[in-house]
Amino acid sequence: MSLSPLREHIIAVALSQEGIAYHHQAALKDVACDCIGLAIIVARTLHLVPETWKPPVYSPQAHFHQRVEHLHAGVIAVGGRAVPLEARLPGDMLLFHYGQASGHCGILLPTPPELEEDPEPGERVVLDYVIHASATAGRVVRHRLAGDLLARQRYAFAFPGVED
Repeated sequence: MSLSPLREHIIAVALSQEGIAYHHQAALKDVACDCIGLAIIVARTLHLVPETWKPPVYSPQAHFHQRVEHLHAGVIAVGGRAVPLEARLPGDMLLFHYGQASGHCGILLPTPPELEEDPEPGERVVLDYVIHASATAGRVVRHRLAGDLLARQRYAFAFPGVED
C-alpha cells in the first residue's frame, strides 16, 4: 500500500516514540506521554497544530464515569477529520471505548513488511498494528490491533492536514 508522504511522516514520528515512558497528561517528545500526548507529539512535530496547543485538563478515569466524549471532541476541536472505521488508513488516530465513552487512543500502523504474507499470487494479508501509550505497560508500545483493543475501537480520525 502506498501512503502519502504526510502519513509516512506521521508513522515515523509515532514510531520514534516507541518505548518512552507513560505519564498522564504528558506530551514531551522523547521523554513521556499518555495516549493523547502521543498524538500531540506527532501533530506538534509535523506542525499540524500550534506548538502551544494543549488539551483541556482531564481525569484518567473520566470515561468510566461520564458519557461525555471529551477525547472525541478534543480531536475534532484540533482539526481531526472523522473517517469511517472501514476506510481508516495507517497514520490515522483510533479512539477506543472504555466504560461510558472513548478513553484511549492510538495511531494505526501499516503491516510490517516482514509480516506481510502472500498466500496466493496477487493476494496480500493485512494485519493491523497500532502504536499507543499504555498505562499498563508504562510506556509507548506497538502491537497487533486485535482482541480487546480491536473490539473497543469506535472512531477513526485523520490528523489535521491529511488529505487523501
